[in-house]
Amino acid sequence: LSHYATQFDTVEADVTYYRIPDRKLVDGWNDKTPDGFLLAAKFPRSIVHAGDGPKPDPGRLLVLDHVGPDVEEFLAAMRRLGPKCGPLVLQFPYFNRDAFASAGPFLERLDTFLAALPDDMRFAVEIRNKAWITQPLLDLLRGHSVAFVLVDLAYMPHPNVLAQRLDLITADFTYGRLIGDRKAIDALTDRFDKVVVDQN
Repeated sequence: LSHYATQFDTVEADVTYYRIPDRKLVDGWNDKTPDGFLLAAKFPRSIVHAGDGPKPDPGRLLVLDHVGPDVEEFLAAMRRLGPKCGPLVLQFPYFNRDAFASAGPFLERLDTFLAALPDDMRFAVEIRNKAWITQPLLDLLRGHSVAFVLVDLAYMPHPNVLAQRLDLITADFTYGRLIGDRKAIDALTDRFDKVVVDQN
């Protein structure tokens, strides 16, 4: 991270999806990065997925009675970064009809959850259900000043396509994730010390 921070001024921590970071880890991030560096992080799986196995648990995810302690612990850990704390990302999995019959019940749950978050931190939401990327979702995020994550991901509509019909800017910052088609890239190479595909 120390070397990375000499080349870039922002990074996203994926590790926080798998566990709430402890004090030592967060303090290490802080110590290894200069002033002005931003570290974004994903909300833990226990909050945005809440299932024990591969399937999300719709009875628990985003329900503060169930996930509230994890939310408090995660936010407290990330606050240790001070001004280096970047946006915190709620990256949701794809929800099938067993989880949520439609976008409506999910949006109601999300609205309640976002309303409970503190005003002094920045948040972003990534949705993996194509059909749910609609004006109601974007209006909800805008109402909470939460960014809609612009993601370049193989099976999701590209932000350029979405921007032709929707106003995707929902906060005073934007959040982009350049993921691409991992399977296609992995099929081309197992080395990442050179340009694999020139996207220019």
